[in-house]
Amino acid sequence: MDIRHKHILFRLADVIISLAAIFLLLDAMLGFTRHQEMRSAQPQPVSQNINSSNLSTSCIGGFSNERTIDGVTQVASHGKPFNAYQMTLTNIGGTVVTIHSVNVELVNSQNKVFAQHHTDLGDGAGITLNLGQSRQIVEASGFNRPVASCEILSWQS
Repeated sequence: MDIRHKHILFRLADVIISLAAIFLLLDAMLGFTRHQEMRSAQPQPVSQNINSSNLSTSCIGGFSNERTIDGVTQVASHGKPFNAYQMTLTNIGGTVVTIHSVNVELVNSQNKVFAQHHTDLGDGAGITLNLGQSRQIVEASGFNRPVASCEILSWQS
């Protein structure tokens, strides 16, 4: 290799090293490659058995495209879903279970409780779960904050 080719290769290496150094400096200042926080609530399942050996529950935060307020169902505009949470109720016992209402604690993305919410199930008639049956219920009743996680505190059967 002649001296001209070596000079070109050294100059190219110098440019690449300079660009990498600039990128690393900007990354340290502006955080291009750090893990980006998602704006939507991240589901955090919580399984628990409260006051009953017949019912297993879990609750996750999130969003919904529909909500019902005062008997009127509203559909979210495109790209703007409603804040919500989803409960899963599973009958793990040996008898049929009817759940009429549930009390849920709602947690924001800073892991702070911002509300407790009471939900009547089945329009007041309750929902009946046969042996081994599960039911998922999405609740989006006009929460003004995203629900990052939730916990089922109690239920009425």
